Amino acid sequence: MMPARAGLLERGALLVLVTGALVLVLTGLPRTTAAFTDSASIRSGTFASGAVQPVTGARCADPSGTSAVVRWTNVDTRYSYLLEAVRADGTVLGSTLVLNNGTSGTVQQLEISPGDLDLPPATSYRLTDFVVRVRSQLTATNASPSPWRGSVVEVPIAVSLVNILLLFPTTHVQCG
Repeated sequence: MMPARAGLLERGALLVLVTGALVLVLTGLPRTTAAFTDSASIRSGTFASGAVQPVTGARCADPSGTSAVVRWTNVDTRYSYLLEAVRADGTVLGSTLVLNNGTSGTVQQLEISPGDLDLPPATSYRLTDFVVRVRSQLTATNASPSPWRGSVVEVPIAVSLVNILLLFPTTHVQCG
């Protein structure tokens, strides 16, 4: 026969064990997670990486006095060129995409007249400075739904009001 004290200890140990198990069940057992890595292999074909080259030789010319021509050298026949008119505070006024029209090394250009690229008309005889950002771009494909773009090259331009014979004020775009 078991002494009374030993039976009490056994019941106490059993009570502690049951209470501990009940606390674990009611508060939730800690969850476990597992992770794995997998690799894929290419059976044929090649991978290549590259970068879209920035435009070179970007500059501005004033051929007529009322408009400015932004020119740059074509870097690659696959590229088109994004041009944006930007205020000094960084606000983009307008943009246009110039499609490639020559071989590498040829000059690409865009003539900018009053109103083009959403340039505002001049309101005073003072020059208002803007920047035309020129960026090369590789057209989007199924593999890359958004175009890859090169670094921005900035070309300064200005808009001013010019008064010819004090009768006909006109807005001019000129190189800045």
